[in-house]
Amino acid sequence: MSIFSGVKNAFVVNFGKNKYEGASQWTEDLGLFWSLSARDIDGKDFSFEQVKGSVCLVTNVACKCGFTQSSYDNLEALSQKYAESNFRVLCFPSNQFLGQEPWSEDEIKKWVFGKWPKLQAQFFSKIEVNGDKTHPVYVWLKKVFPGDIVWNFSSKFLIGADGKPLARFEKNQTWPEIEIAIQEALKLVADQNKSEEKTTEKTTEKTTETTTEKTTEKTAENTTENNNPGSDEMIPTKTEEAKENV
Repeated sequence: MSIFSGVKNAFVVNFGKNKYEGASQWTEDLGLFWSLSARDIDGKDFSFEQVKGSVCLVTNVACKCGFTQSSYDNLEALSQKYAESNFRVLCFPSNQFLGQEPWSEDEIKKWVFGKWPKLQAQFFSKIEVNGDKTHPVYVWLKKVFPGDIVWNFSSKFLIGADGKPLARFEKNQTWPEIEIAIQEALKLVADQNKSEEKTTEKTTEKTTETTTEKTTEKTAENTTENNNPGSDEMIPTKTEEAKENV
């Protein structure tokens, strides 16, 4: 990114409306979020299948930005608060905005987790989020919610547990607003799980009832057979009984 573009984006972040208002453009042919992958901060391939079923908050990050402290503070708090609720934070370091993420992946990892040891987040290797070399993850994100990323931490994407995009947030959309959206997404997961549990319970009850009915019927059949001798057993006639008595 050129210095001019960087200054322009900085102006937009600080003085522009900077609130995403577009609706999701997701279609089935774009695929689900889980179909994507990226290299983690240790350089290993990371399939998003590993976070399938979780509500995910995705953002680009940098260590030397004016928003670094407050952003990581909030990300750490959210990751702690919803740690047991199928919520994941995915962070993508990028050096595209005035070179504010200049360090290596090892340095980024040590510095971030040294300052925010309770942060539960999946970090990835440095990527580009705009331009010809935009990483496939951000190509997908910007197709479903069009528009370039304007700064570090400024754009945050919320992905539902079903792998479909839910929302894109910009800097002027507050952390409380983001948390409300996260809560709503997690509630959908909880409601769905309850519905599935009820369905399973009903299926189990029906299976048990059917098995009990069949067992009862079989027992009744066996009892009837025992009380009624088979056709091969001859019942003595009165004449035969008289002969035996003589």
